[in-house]
Amino acid sequence: MKQMLDTVDEVRVILASLTESDGSFYEELLACLPQFVACGPQSSGKSAVIRRISRISLPEAATLCTRIATMVQIRREAQESITVILSNAEGKQTYFAKCDKFDEVAGIVEKAQTQAILADSTKRFIDDQTVSVRVCGPDMPNVTLVDLPGFHTDDDKDTETVNQMIGRYIQMDGTLVLHIVKGDQDYGGLLGNDFMRQHSLIPRVTVLTHCDKLSNDEKGRSLLKNTLDKTSENSSQTFAIHGDLRDSDLHKERDKEKISLSHLQRMDSRLEVGEAGLTDHIQDRMRTHLETQYPKSLVTLQNSLEKTAAELKSVEERPPADRLYQMIIQFQQNYKEKRLPYLNAFRESINNLCVEIRNHALSPIFSKSTHCRRRDEHDEALEAGSKFRELTSPSRTYSTKISDSNCNERVVTRTDQQNVYWKNSETKVESSIPINDTRVQSWDCAPEDLIEDINRFAAERGLRNLLHCDRQPIIEAYAKRFASYYTTVIQKTTNVILKSVRDLFDSVFSEKIPEPVRTAAFKFQQNMASKIKCELETEVHRSIMAIKAYNSEPDLIFTVNDHYLSSLVQKMVTADDDMTTDSGGARHIYHNVRAFIKVQRKFVSEFASKELVRILILKSEQCFNNLLQSPLSEYTEFVKEPQKLVRMRESLEKRKKVLETAVQMMMQNV
Repeated sequence: MKQMLDTVDEVRVILASLTESDGSFYEELLACLPQFVACGPQSSGKSAVIRRISRISLPEAATLCTRIATMVQIRREAQESITVILSNAEGKQTYFAKCDKFDEVAGIVEKAQTQAILADSTKRFIDDQTVSVRVCGPDMPNVTLVDLPGFHTDDDKDTETVNQMIGRYIQMDGTLVLHIVKGDQDYGGLLGNDFMRQHSLIPRVTVLTHCDKLSNDEKGRSLLKNTLDKTSENSSQTFAIHGDLRDSDLHKERDKEKISLSHLQRMDSRLEVGEAGLTDHIQDRMRTHLETQYPKSLVTLQNSLEKTAAELKSVEERPPADRLYQMIIQFQQNYKEKRLPYLNAFRESINNLCVEIRNHALSPIFSKSTHCRRRDEHDEALEAGSKFRELTSPSRTYSTKISDSNCNERVVTRTDQQNVYWKNSETKVESSIPINDTRVQSWDCAPEDLIEDINRFAAERGLRNLLHCDRQPIIEAYAKRFASYYTTVIQKTTNVILKSVRDLFDSVFSEKIPEPVRTAAFKFQQNMASKIKCELETEVHRSIMAIKAYNSEPDLIFTVNDHYLSSLVQKMVTADDDMTTDSGGARHIYHNVRAFIKVQRKFVSEFASKELVRILILKSEQCFNNLLQSPLSEYTEFVKEPQKLVRMRESLEKRKKVLETAVQMMMQNV
């Protein structure tokens, strides 16, 4: 038992060196080590009870005397010896003294307390230093007692400090409590008992002092009965001790105590009387507690050692090349995780681009009057994002002049076989209208508006009929207008997607990246940003200008799908009942314009979509892969371990050595 207690005390000192780097870790380990803690109200006789058990004197007074936790290590040895040590939070000795006489210890402990208090003048109670008193002798029990400051009400701040200190000790798994209170007072009203009731499940031994003042009368018996009724619920045993006895002969002292307290057992047989019985009981409790707690403490230390070794391995120093290689793997993993959501968003942008290009309205260049016309089979199919005009009342004519009161612009939200749905921008309420309703009008203008334009374009045609007029310059005029429109749409979509590309790769190069390679990852991020700017943005700009040229440069305003274009013109002409009127020549040119723009809407939307995919998806992936395959040597200089990681590794290495020593020491007693 003595060897185990000595080992525990040595381990406690060793573990104290961990508090500087990891206080919470130290507290967790400290909590498992077995010890007896003496607590109670101030001036209740705690120091006197410890003196009776250990034979050494501690500072005693009617005022506050125990200002710092004092650990009394009592051991049975052939030779008598007394040593006093003051240790700080890191376990370092700041005071050391030896003495030969038991009654000299109080003065030495008081000096140690004074030194601790002077080290921090802002505190009246010291909670980060410990006075250790080791007392050995042939008649000593084997037990460790920690004398804590007593409960008091002198100062609210001090009360809180003391309660926290006591609470920290008594809640430790390895702690047994020696609860010392005055036996001649009402137990329920004693100072600190409210606090102790909050920790009623903690195993304890209760010691009553001042019981020599109890008389064997009705009042005394009632007071003692009430006390024992309460202590029997939470204590393994309740003892009465005469704290004022100070005989150098131990046996004489015990005889005097037996005589002075002999009436107490006649008052209530549940009460044990005398220091001898208390000493034997707490030694037995400590022995039993050691048998249970010592293996648990060893397991806790071993588990902590395994956990520390694992943590140390996770932060071990590694060659820069290894870290860069793992960083590249993380880049690839990040991209793999983000690629599908990115492509989904890209698809939405491309879909919106196509719909917006097809939303180009064929409208007059010169004419100010605007008419809408009924939809026909040659109009673009309505889909989410498509635009149409809704008349306020069904149309009986092919075209209707647009005014603020008779026509409203709508944007489709969805369609089914019967209806087209749209949302009001003001109320956000979805409305619907039958898809074949005559109120649903085309987004393009009616032929009348373009016929007026065409006549102005062909005014200088000499003697030729309008039917024989060269229609290419007229088609070019509307094609250029269409080119200007879709170029703006493509550029706007490109800007949105480019931002998504930048955001994608910024996250790929920054998320889940270990701190040692974050600077290197940032260099990768900068290099990728440079490639996006110099290669992707340049190429996509060239592509947009090329697509614009397809409908703005005269030599490019044609389609190789001549058969489809001719078929489309023929169908439009055939369906136009007004072709035999005087405006037939202009209407024929109108159908040529409309058919060409329809063909180009399809071509441009498809070609622009594929170009954006080619450049912003495929080429960006190519740039990314090329960047990852570039030599890693140019990034080696940017792999630097942060000081925080270095300090963590040093702390873990220190912790590992301390725990290895502690485990090795405790294993010797298993």
